[in-house]
Amino acid sequence: MSEVTVIPNHTASVEEVERHVAELDALLQPLPPVTFDTAEEQIAQRNGHLQGHLTAEGYLRWHDATHDNMTGLANRILIMQRIESCVDSKPGDFSLLFMDLDGLKEANDTLGHSAGDLLITRAAVITEESVRLHDERRSPDFVARIPARLGGDEFAVLLPDVGSQEDLNKIIDRLQENLKAAGIKASIGGRPHQTGETAAELLSAVDHIMYVKKIHNKLESLSPEQRLAFLEISRIATEYALNLRDAPTIISALQEEQNHQN
Repeated sequence: MSEVTVIPNHTASVEEVERHVAELDALLQPLPPVTFDTAEEQIAQRNGHLQGHLTAEGYLRWHDATHDNMTGLANRILIMQRIESCVDSKPGDFSLLFMDLDGLKEANDTLGHSAGDLLITRAAVITEESVRLHDERRSPDFVARIPARLGGDEFAVLLPDVGSQEDLNKIIDRLQENLKAAGIKASIGGRPHQTGETAAELLSAVDHIMYVKKIHNKLESLSPEQRLAFLEISRIATEYALNLRDAPTIISALQEEQNHQN
């Protein structure tokens, strides 16, 4: 049985952590809608709700199991739970975006992993600031937006209050501009949830959109001849990639981009 460390000097099985997270997550569900003047008040209220039911050790278990150690953002476990919750409670009335940093491998290879870590943490801070909703625009049933680091250079943001592509595009544009101002390049794509769509279907669709953006960003720096060569080499390489689960999505994105170039 595999084990993970969730608090100092304590190890627990993965199954124990997942069970503990599920139990703690259930504690958040009975919270009634409340108007908060600031996002910090909402976070403090939720934290207080948790701490009223848990020991300090239990709270640390929950936080460490649901947040990324490097950036402090939500991790894959937490955002996936929240996406499932939105599918059930807000069908067709929320959005999801994925972001993939461009050039992280180059930063690691040329400047060292400390430079890559700095790039990731700076991107996390900018992402959190860029998607934060200004106080005066919050509605009485405001639910906090959740930026998350999925792993490596992959990020996601769950936007429970954004139900249109137009509003989502404004957020993506602001995030892209803020990253660019800091010298960070990223591929970002997303769309609103569609009524009747499962969480898995939404994740796959948003992943596909982000891949198309990433390929487009790569092609911008190439000549027309280099673009066609890149598309063909990428298609062939993808067909034989070890990660066959992602191959159809990547190939489809490459075909779309090639059609656009033609």
